[in-house]
Amino acid sequence: NMTIAVPGGGGGPPTIADYDHDGLPEVGLAGQDYYTVFDPDCQGTPRKGGKCADRTHCDFAAGGACPDYILWSKKVQDHSSNITGSSVFDFPGAGTPEVVYADECFARVFSGFDGSVLFSQYHSSCTWIENPVVADVDGDFHSEIVVPSNLACGAGTAGIACTGSLDATGMRVGVVVSRFNDIISTRLLDGAVDALRRHGVAAGDIEVVWVPGAFEIPIAARELAKSGGIDAIVCLGAVIRGDTAHFEYVAGGAADGIASVHATTGVPATFGVLTVDTVEQATDRAGGKHGNKGAEAAEAAIEMASLLRELRLPGTAGQRPAS
Repeated sequence: NMTIAVPGGGGGPPTIADYDHDGLPEVGLAGQDYYTVFDPDCQGTPRKGGKCADRTHCDFAAGGACPDYILWSKKVQDHSSNITGSSVFDFPGAGTPEVVYADECFARVFSGFDGSVLFSQYHSSCTWIENPVVADVDGDFHSEIVVPSNLACGAGTAGIACTGSLDATGMRVGVVVSRFNDIISTRLLDGAVDALRRHGVAAGDIEVVWVPGAFEIPIAARELAKSGGIDAIVCLGAVIRGDTAHFEYVAGGAADGIASVHATTGVPATFGVLTVDTVEQATDRAGGKHGNKGAEAAEAAIEMASLLRELRLPGTAGQRPAS
């Protein structure tokens, strides 16, 4: 048993899930001002098999240091009702749920591990109707988030936002693929090219570049972006954990490098590099039971290219996104 105050006070119905992938349940709860995940393992005597690796993600605490029994806690805005619930969903099929939660102003997806904001969409709800719905809206066997909104507390567009634009007609897309673990990366490439073609990219407008390994992907992606005429770049590969720290260096370097491509060039680059423990896990995500992450990265590239085109139109800068 554990008894602990809810940070910020209040609290809606709890959501029980294995947030940190240790095989044991934790409890997520939205209070007035924070969404918090409570973990019995975050103290001196954890449960058998329990873990609490990082306790530096509590927004209410100095330096982010979480007190005992709290895995993470993120600032939100639900002060007027303080009874809103949440849900969890494993979007990438990795075995660890993400938190789906909407407060008075934003619908967000938080990482179950540390509360990092993976997705954020403005919406006006005035605490009337807030819970997002996860569903396959467009019948593509992938999940979308349906966010309800109204005009009770803010300006904007009333309605339900489901998906961004996936019309890629006229786009030119670069695809950078790691040759290492090519039995996996080839399947990711097949999925990406299929998705691009289905959404309107002409075969001649897909430029595929192979590199030795995942660590070299950002170098080629940056040069493609700087060459001009490329609307988006899809980065594909597979990094499989071994017995040394090599995995962390390669996976981290690839992720950081790909993230920097847009920051330095203005061209969106999406992350379709699998970072897994086993070949089986990689196969499952390269056209297996967990879908094809190459196709998902390609669709994300299309959506981001469409979004950036819209944001760069005269008169759109600074506007809130329609919800």
